[in-house]
Amino acid sequence: RVAPIYGALHKIFSEMKLRCPSFDPRRVLDFGSGLGPTFWAIEEIWKGSMKEAVAVEQSDSMQAIAYEVEKMIGKEKMPCSPARPRFLNNLSRTVGDKHYNLVVASYVLGEFTTEAKRLDHVFSLWNLTRDALVLVGPGTPTGFKQIVHAREMILAMEWKLAEQKLTSALTV
Repeated sequence: RVAPIYGALHKIFSEMKLRCPSFDPRRVLDFGSGLGPTFWAIEEIWKGSMKEAVAVEQSDSMQAIAYEVEKMIGKEKMPCSPARPRFLNNLSRTVGDKHYNLVVASYVLGEFTTEAKRLDHVFSLWNLTRDALVLVGPGTPTGFKQIVHAREMILAMEWKLAEQKLTSALTV
């Protein structure tokens, strides 16, 4: 699945750079990173801008394969140089108040067993986001529904927060 994921992310990031030329993904978190095609695509589009890369990958086997690929290619030739991804086993291990310029979750929303778990993770990812959250899913009716639902929930949450801020500002 690495090549199609890389292709989809490369297209998304190319569009982001075209539409927001001043966007600079210096701090990146990739949830469900696998071998790291997110970081390869970022380096291809924004050469050298990534200074911190955090890969959240639950599978120890996948992490081991990612390290083996790095050893085979050579650290200095890895497409995500100069920021070598730091692997974590789960999202809760990300450092407290840290925010990332770019947070990516590609092809992982369908792996959650319940809608509640999926939305809990989407909200956690959103709360770690400073500039852009990229959610990618398969081009199936189910994948489309998951992305649309996540987007609707984030927008509803942000709308509610904005209403609360406005209400509290008006009552002061």
